[in-house]
Amino acid sequence: MSDNSLLVQFFVKEIFTNNAREAEELTYLIDPCFEYYLDTGNRMNYAQFIKGMKKKLSMATVELGKIDSDNDTHFYCDFEISFPDQATKAYGLSQVIIDRGFIRQITINYHNTAQEYNEFRDILEKKNTVYL
Repeated sequence: MSDNSLLVQFFVKEIFTNNAREAEELTYLIDPCFEYYLDTGNRMNYAQFIKGMKKKLSMATVELGKIDSDNDTHFYCDFEISFPDQATKAYGLSQVIIDRGFIRQITINYHNTAQEYNEFRDILEKKNTVYL
């Protein structure tokens, strides 16, 4: 397993297994130019990412798929979020970009149904363009 892969595995474990409780202490893993995008929305910083993760993880359970990479720089994994209070689920794709040994960018795309998410994944797999 490469250093980049170990970095991503560690970061994801700390955020999702520990419900982002100690996420502020992980800033040594974060590039100073860090960018976070939620569903192609506005660019956010690391503090905004952590605030959003803490809020989501306090009211939902996240089940992550296998973390993969085709080039040891761009990592991605599927996830499913269960909201017990609302008896609903969301599906999505999380992408992490590593640059010079630091986490440079995180992009998260949500979909309300498994069908919407599968259509999104089909589009990504059929296109020659990579969306980051």
